[in-house]
Amino acid sequence: MVSIALYGCGAEERSYDTLPRAQEQIAKNTLDTESLWLYMPSTGAAPRYAITQRGFFQGTPKLVKLRFDKTNGIVAEEVDRDTVEPGKDSRYASVINQAPVLKIPGTFQQYRCAEDNYDECTNKEELNEDADLNWEETTHFTPDYAGIKPLAVDRTDFAYSAYNVEETAEPRLIHWEYDAEQGTINVEVERSFTANIEDYGQFGDSLENLSFKTRFFYSLVKLDKLASSDYETIQYPGRDVSRFGFFKDEKEQRSLTGQAGLQGQRFNYLNRFNPNKKSIDYYLSDSYFEKEGKFYRDITLETIEQMNKTLAGTGVPPIKIVNPTKKAGVHTGDLRYNVLNLITDPADNGLLGYGPSATNPLTGEIVHAHVNQYAGVIRSTSRRMWNELAKYYNRGEIERPDSFVPEDNSDSDSSSSADSGSTSTGFSGLESSLVNNSLNLPPATSQQVPVQHEPQFINDVPRWLSPDEQDSKSFSKGVANYQQKLNHMAEHNMYAAEFMWVSTKSKGLIKGIDYLAGGYFDNSGLDQSAPDYADNANKKLKKWDQLSQAQQQKASDAISAHMFKSTLVHEFGHNLGLRHNFMGSVDKDNFYHQDEAVKFGSEKVPAYSSIMDYGATIFDELPVYGKYDIAALKFGYGRQVEVNQPSSGQEKTASQFISLRDIDETLRHNHQAYPLGALDQLKKNLATTSPETTVKNYIYCTDEHVESTTTCNRFDEGTNILELTQFRIQKYWDNYDLVNRRDGKYKFYDYQLQDYTFGRWNQFNQIRKVVEDLGEIDYQLGQLRGAEDSYGQNVANYYTDNCTRSSTRKNLPKGAQQVCDTFDAALEAANFFVKVMSTPDQVCELEVTPSGQAPINRFVALSDLWSAYGPGIQHKTTLPTSCFDPDLVNAMSSGYDNIKVLSETRDGRSHANMRANNPYQTSSNAIDLMGIWPDKLLAAQMLVKRSDHTLSRDKSNIALLDVSDPRSGTQGTPQKVQAYLGHLGFGYDAYPAPIFVDQDGNTKKTIKPYRPDIKRAIDVPSYLSWLRYYFQMSQTTVTPTYSALIHNLVAFGYADEYGLSDSSKFLIDAITLTRPGYGVDTENGYEFSLKARNYVVTRRNRLGFRMAEKALLINGKKEELEKLENASSVTKQNLKTYGIRNLNDFTLFMLRDTEAVSLLKKTPYFESLFRASIFTPAKFSFDKENDCYTPASNSTRCHTKDNLLAAWNAIRSYKDDDPEYLEALLTSADSYATGIDEALNAIKDEESRKKEAAVYDVDPEIIWLWSTREYIQYRYALEQLPVLQTYY
Repeated sequence: MVSIALYGCGAEERSYDTLPRAQEQIAKNTLDTESLWLYMPSTGAAPRYAITQRGFFQGTPKLVKLRFDKTNGIVAEEVDRDTVEPGKDSRYASVINQAPVLKIPGTFQQYRCAEDNYDECTNKEELNEDADLNWEETTHFTPDYAGIKPLAVDRTDFAYSAYNVEETAEPRLIHWEYDAEQGTINVEVERSFTANIEDYGQFGDSLENLSFKTRFFYSLVKLDKLASSDYETIQYPGRDVSRFGFFKDEKEQRSLTGQAGLQGQRFNYLNRFNPNKKSIDYYLSDSYFEKEGKFYRDITLETIEQMNKTLAGTGVPPIKIVNPTKKAGVHTGDLRYNVLNLITDPADNGLLGYGPSATNPLTGEIVHAHVNQYAGVIRSTSRRMWNELAKYYNRGEIERPDSFVPEDNSDSDSSSSADSGSTSTGFSGLESSLVNNSLNLPPATSQQVPVQHEPQFINDVPRWLSPDEQDSKSFSKGVANYQQKLNHMAEHNMYAAEFMWVSTKSKGLIKGIDYLAGGYFDNSGLDQSAPDYADNANKKLKKWDQLSQAQQQKASDAISAHMFKSTLVHEFGHNLGLRHNFMGSVDKDNFYHQDEAVKFGSEKVPAYSSIMDYGATIFDELPVYGKYDIAALKFGYGRQVEVNQPSSGQEKTASQFISLRDIDETLRHNHQAYPLGALDQLKKNLATTSPETTVKNYIYCTDEHVESTTTCNRFDEGTNILELTQFRIQKYWDNYDLVNRRDGKYKFYDYQLQDYTFGRWNQFNQIRKVVEDLGEIDYQLGQLRGAEDSYGQNVANYYTDNCTRSSTRKNLPKGAQQVCDTFDAALEAANFFVKVMSTPDQVCELEVTPSGQAPINRFVALSDLWSAYGPGIQHKTTLPTSCFDPDLVNAMSSGYDNIKVLSETRDGRSHANMRANNPYQTSSNAIDLMGIWPDKLLAAQMLVKRSDHTLSRDKSNIALLDVSDPRSGTQGTPQKVQAYLGHLGFGYDAYPAPIFVDQDGNTKKTIKPYRPDIKRAIDVPSYLSWLRYYFQMSQTTVTPTYSALIHNLVAFGYADEYGLSDSSKFLIDAITLTRPGYGVDTENGYEFSLKARNYVVTRRNRLGFRMAEKALLINGKKEELEKLENASSVTKQNLKTYGIRNLNDFTLFMLRDTEAVSLLKKTPYFESLFRASIFTPAKFSFDKENDCYTPASNSTRCHTKDNLLAAWNAIRSYKDDDPEYLEALLTSADSYATGIDEALNAIKDEESRKKEAAVYDVDPEIIWLWSTREYIQYRYALEQLPVLQTYY
């Protein structure tokens, strides 16, 4: 009991004993239920292993009012959304319109003086527990803060924490604060969750990760305690949103009559801190003052100082750190404070930074902001970033530290001067629109990533399935979820480790390291006494694992410092209101010049105009705001816009700034006054008052444009669409080791093929999108010319006329150059996908010599060799990267077969997964190398697909397959694709075979021509059935790579459209067979039977036609095969191809014509053998009746020109490279011819002799296919081709 002295009317003093009260208890009259409060939920600390949890993430702020409720305690309800201006209540203020947001349960109390039997006060307090006590008459309330419960659906529930979990323990109260005077209620609770075991894949693939704790922070502060009384709202209408990117509060006010959805009813408040503040105050989190925090505290303070210098003159108040030397105990979720929050744990969610803010919804003023700096994640990337940097440095793409000379990037007027005296193309209107569109993207709204249509063979006919027709776990729905995840992170200011990239454009080595004195270069193997040592030294940077621990620490500090700075500046930009600008890497006219960069203490010019880009700029030398950022902040805070005015007597223009104050004032009174925006109105004003003055242009796009604009992308680098495409392509080639190899990662399993394929699809689709731009241009050109949809021919003609000659192209106006660049970019994309699709396997050429037998030459994939021999080499714990790996070579050479490696593919990449003898991995599905078979199939899809299903424009169905270099002497894209498929399907010689190299990397000719294994199948885990469906594979057995490739080209290239581009239709016809039936045009075609099934190869089924020939099924070859099968055993034995390397050699061998061979040996030019001159006749005479050639001097045998060419190629091939083999081949051929004559003469029966002689005259190719049994392989390949109806 507590005694209180009471002074009454009398002289005596009496005490009053009160009951003990709970510390949380409040007097009801101290809670302001009339004023507006700002409510904000957020997450607090989260365990580093819980990848679904986002610690210290902000929910959606809401404007609320508070009230007491008998059942629910204190209830927060969002005011009606018609409340859009300060001091004006909603017209629909009924309580029923207020959405429930939060409740704090508790109990109500009323106290009174206990009375004695005479109804007199006993000076002792008691709790009123009368049954008839009305709760509204109570005077006190005791909150149960641990039971606090959100009532509104918020990002903290479904985006920043796991939603598919069960709360398995009672909440634990961590902190509470109630301050009636300051108008504050803060509550932090810790909740415990357990996930369902079926979802363990979402929680890090570990059962131990299925239970976790997360803290949640709920902050309620009276609005008048947060909002500035002198803040002026900034209307953000129309096209302003597309010029300078700021976050905004969007409002919609119903009309006078209550109607919604009318144009002009919506308006935006630009988000910014109050420019009138003396400073924007930030607190450092307590973690900055822990032992590991000092390193980052020093960097933070240094960065803030540099930022303030950069921001001077923009209107942004100086940023002030309130507690630079000691802890302040503030929480990031407390609305009253701006906080820089340091997180040193290496969180598994992979985030680098996060910078949200909260605003007064009635004005747009930013009243709270915080930045999460994930220093632990940043430091954990050191190994990866160092190895990436070493790779670029060792390729010579980054200057040596002792030889760097700064470059000048001051050609800022190049774009404007290009149009002066430029060449006209006759399409100036189109070209100008291209330039204007790049400068003025339409306002975009955030939207769900659309699900792609997906093809599937139904009754042997490809059919496109809409999202509704697809399975719930289809690939297209999976990839849409994958993209949505990336978009969500970016749109909510989350900067993840997977977003960063090491690029070499305007980059240098990391500062803070003495590379020369610190021993960071690998000069082993160099002779220091050699005269060229100085030239060759310091050209190879050591990889991370070669560094000592001290060197690793130094490198990690330098990398972490730079990344920390860049991330902090970027996230501060978000805090100040800036949105992402993914055109920062394109806006070359607004890059810093060399002299400007030097002022900031940088040797290099950063390749961006905005730090708000997600560019490939992680090692830019200058982590500061770019020119766009400064201009945007001047626009948002200083309300000034830069304009250009011609200067008298000078070529360049002079810049000055014009205020938007008058325009702002008008908009405050009428938000519909300038529907096109303040900038547009300024331009109109200038057109009247100063016609020669122009508003300076900056290029801008943000997250919502990413899905609809090709040049607006995260993680890009390049100043135009061609450079962007080249960068995206180079990025694919460069990240093979990072993405496809384990590279020290603990978790690397075959089920990750899912995310791998999603990522590759996303990457490839970005590269492919350029064809959508090209199709748009092609359509517009067709409209201007009055031509129909040409599927690329209109723009190809334009390119031929204007872009192929450098003298013409350099004088074209900017828009015309953009057309040229777009065509070149599409051509680069087409060539890239052809290259990926045709990337050879990593194949070893072997010489196998079983004991006591002659050597046999074979080609075997490295992955198959390792599967066979790797388990027996347990001491080797890493994968072989070459067929010449010493351990693998020793294992093969010491076996019974005595295998020797002769060569390997130079550019091969393993198509199949590979697993090392990894001592750290015991799981059966662990792998150490991810095969690239998905890349090949995705590349095939990207070549032929004709719609993106995501872009807003769809006026042209041009595919990359339609894009070919129009210059003479170049091979078209369809021809390249068909040549590769011919190489796979029937050994098409015109296709350039993969290059093989010896152990020293020197090009080497293989003993026999390399032919890919047509039976080689793709191994897909059975539980990834949706992946099998998407890639048109069998669900019950393995699918050969060739079959999958063909079926993907047909399925994704199929389109039911009149006038479909013949490049696509022609390709589909070429790589399929036709089902027999009425209406099939068999002119110059054949019907054949295989395994009791009938097929047709029409004249358009060119690949199938040639394969059917190779399979000895059509064109008279089936009859020739019967001759061989029915020949005598002696003849069959004589026709064996032992010791002969290839078909050309066998054709030479089978000529059996000494005179013809002599002529072929002498001539260096094949065609000269068939041309006569004035003085000499042709060496070969044409037999018109038999369609063959005989030597003019001796006409004993007649040969087709193709066979003569094959024999001549064989002679030319070995004349210099292997003359001994050639001589042995020719000697054997002479002996063979003699032996054949003797064998035939030994046959007494003339009819039998003629029959056997006819067998020897069978085309050498048919004999070769029969003798080597290759024709059976071609039949197997033929069965892999899709069979389509006549009209598919």
